[in-house]
Amino acid sequence: MKLSDFNFTATCSRCNGSGKVSETFHRSAGAWVKGMRKEQKLTLKVVSESLGWSIGYLSDLENGRKNWSDERFAKVLKVLGASQQ
Repeated sequence: MKLSDFNFTATCSRCNGSGKVSETFHRSAGAWVKGMRKEQKLTLKVVSESLGWSIGYLSDLENGRKNWSDERFAKVLKVLGASQQ
């Protein structure tokens, strides 16, 4: 799983004109991470502590209020034990 697997064509109001990924993309990747976390019965607190992030920051990523980067996504995948192929 790679961040680019969530690539959509909608325009993000935060990334408009910058050539960055779409808002749909931000929400979809976050929703996937949230689903994986919940499937593993992991709390925001446990995952955010494993990452060295605040609970609010991880929540913002999961809910599309902050933008994902390849690096952030790879870190979360590692903590969740998901494949990075």
